Amino acid sequence: MTCTCRGERIRRRATARSRWGVATVEMAIVAPILTLLLLGTLEMGLIVKNSIVLGSACREGVRRAAMGATTTEIADHVRAAAATLQSEAIAVTVEHRNLPDDVWAPLADNGSANAAPSGAQVRVTATYPHQLVTGGMFASLASPGTNTVTLSASLVMMRE
Repeated sequence: MTCTCRGERIRRRATARSRWGVATVEMAIVAPILTLLLLGTLEMGLIVKNSIVLGSACREGVRRAAMGATTTEIADHVRAAAATLQSEAIAVTVEHRNLPDDVWAPLADNGSANAAPSGAQVRVTATYPHQLVTGGMFASLASPGTNTVTLSASLVMMRE
């Protein structure tokens, strides 16, 4: 049903234009929020992925340490197991202690094996500086003055 009245057509056009304007304003308000949520989800997903990879690599290293590998072999194995991370950025420390109440001491090598006695606890700790892909947008997560979040994984096993 079409109205032939000229004033009614003009009013309908004006109403349609105002609806377009409302949609534009709503989009201008919602778009930055949706973008922030999308980028935040991306950044947190990458952090969690890198954390899982680092933990898995640390687990592989502590298995090697429990079997008696040298500290160099342990560190190399941790870096090799973290294939999706920058291996040169991974810092690996290997420690041991004889009793649960004893203090952790750096693990030394004894020829072709590590010097931890059988039954001692061996701990492998790996840290990795995750570079934020969103730059300064989520700088509150990063260390002050940098765009990196330091991820860390540490596992303990009994020396065989």
